[in-house]
Amino acid sequence: MRITALLKTACIGFFVALPSASVAQQSTCPPDTLEALHATALSAENGNVTAQAAVDAANAALPRCGQDRLGLSLMMAVLAKTGGALAAPANERDALLFNALQLAWEIARVGGVLRRDDERYGRVSVDWIQQSEQRTYRGLMGDLAADFYTHGRNDLFYRADQQAQFGCGPYPVDELIAYTFAPSFGERGELRARIDYLVANCDDTLRNVSGHAAKYWVEHFNFGAYDSNYAIEIGDIRRELSRNLDLHLSDSMWGTVLFPLEDVEYLRFLLDE
Repeated sequence: MRITALLKTACIGFFVALPSASVAQQSTCPPDTLEALHATALSAENGNVTAQAAVDAANAALPRCGQDRLGLSLMMAVLAKTGGALAAPANERDALLFNALQLAWEIARVGGVLRRDDERYGRVSVDWIQQSEQRTYRGLMGDLAADFYTHGRNDLFYRADQQAQFGCGPYPVDELIAYTFAPSFGERGELRARIDYLVANCDDTLRNVSGHAAKYWVEHFNFGAYDSNYAIEIGDIRRELSRNLDLHLSDSMWGTVLFPLEDVEYLRFLLDE
């Protein structure tokens, strides 16, 4: 999904627009811009950055950094952390998180690995690596999902008929990890269409996506097996858990890192009761 513009919010009237690739590729994100973005992202974690300041920082960086992997990552962090620090529901929070999501999809389009040993970043004093980006994306997906099942926000992203447009994103495993804890915080299967899409289209060779989908259904099983009034029927939970567990194991006789053999045997015992 090629991104040409990011969300405009009716609340404070800002938007972030990505430059065309032909323009952006002519320049490299300056070290001082990267360092400023990193400092803003750190401040945003403590709720010390306003929505307008976050978008101003991203807009200032985009003309030079719209195709720069580290620049995109730090812009995503600024918007995601600023939005995540705001109380939900709020239009400003929605806009910031959706802008961050659009930048994440641009990261997926650009591809590659976030390498701090890239010679272009030799003069940049920024402590930001691939794992930092993954943690930020995981937090972003958790915030978006929580706003959806708690307040009904971001509903377009989770509709079944929209999944092909949104695709896998940069880190489908981290997105699933963010969802694994959702049932504990009151989610009742609202994320199901998104999870089904990720499992069907985005699994890796180690089948980590289907494995974390199975963990998501384990959490639902922990609630549904002991609550006859649970929002999802226990039979449905059993089927989804068994299906995703089978996909993850793929006939493995010895279990996996996510599901050691003793855990598999115990789950099979519970599912067969």
